[in-house]
Amino acid sequence: MAEYVDANLTTGDNSSTGSRGCSVDVSSAREEMEVLRSVGWGIALLVTMTALSCATVGMFLHSWVRIRRQVPYGNRRIFLVRLFALFPVFSVTSLAGFYVPRASLIANWGSSLYLSATLYTFVLLIVDYYGGVGPMEDHLDGIKVSLSAPPLTCCCPCLPKISFTMTNFHRMRMLVLQTAYIRPLCVFLGAVLWADGIYKPSIIEADSAFVYLSVITLVSSLVAVYGLSVIYNATYNQLQHFMISVKFVTIKCVLIITNGQNLVIAMLIAKDVIPCVGPLDSAARGAFLYNMLVIFEMFLMNFFFKIYYWRWMVKHEYGHRFVSASVGEITDIKNFEANAPMNVMNERINGSLSNVSK
Repeated sequence: MAEYVDANLTTGDNSSTGSRGCSVDVSSAREEMEVLRSVGWGIALLVTMTALSCATVGMFLHSWVRIRRQVPYGNRRIFLVRLFALFPVFSVTSLAGFYVPRASLIANWGSSLYLSATLYTFVLLIVDYYGGVGPMEDHLDGIKVSLSAPPLTCCCPCLPKISFTMTNFHRMRMLVLQTAYIRPLCVFLGAVLWADGIYKPSIIEADSAFVYLSVITLVSSLVAVYGLSVIYNATYNQLQHFMISVKFVTIKCVLIITNGQNLVIAMLIAKDVIPCVGPLDSAARGAFLYNMLVIFEMFLMNFFFKIYYWRWMVKHEYGHRFVSASVGEITDIKNFEANAPMNVMNERINGSLSNVSK
């Protein structure tokens, strides 16, 4: 038995070490802290990531207070808060994975679950902008939308246009809803398989569980974005005053960043671009890089989204009314203001005639 152990130690064939002497096990928080302390910029990077995450949370709390003050209590307030919370949720979960590498999969599961719920919340927000399903059906009556939409069929302009009836709306809604179940389920299965040593993001092979789960997650996300794109194209003209395009682009960017970066980093690990050095293996360094990028990107996206949104609320002529009005009410307001000069002229004429009669 002793000879077997000595042979493993001398040949480096131990299950806890790799060919370069670095650990293939997920490092603990203490080991990562030791690595950060060993480099001159390690602690500064840790403090910077923590500060950016705290700033993201602070911006969300400020937006939450303003939404509470300006938006009456109801579904719209809840939906807007959920949308703004997308940035701090990803930032905090990535910071947790940054501090505790062994909690990365659990943190990713939480953020993935929230993103899936936010995708469907965007659909519910569109319905709320119309004032409900009934008014939405009335406003969308006769509207046609092309099935050629990114990211799946943008290269197929020959696809026909369909009448965007409520039946077709609910079909697109189901395309979005499926990712609320499939995406978190794939992350959960990945965590379970990782606990058994089967799920390894650093290994891209034909029989790798990481590859299959990543492909399923990516396809589910693309199908959900396609459903959102068709709904967005059908409702944009009537909802453009509600800044619907910025909300839609924000959700797409978060979805692309979280899925795309993860796959790119996995390929870099497989090609040994991210090396295994010291006590941290390639997968740990890849997770470290992913969490760092997400924290920085969520801070920037939250900052620009917040600034743009509140400037629009202040400067737009209908901004103070859009926070609670529906499409029908905004249409009535615009029609009234378009006819306002004529109404004022009629009132003046009627007033002059009454004075003459007196």
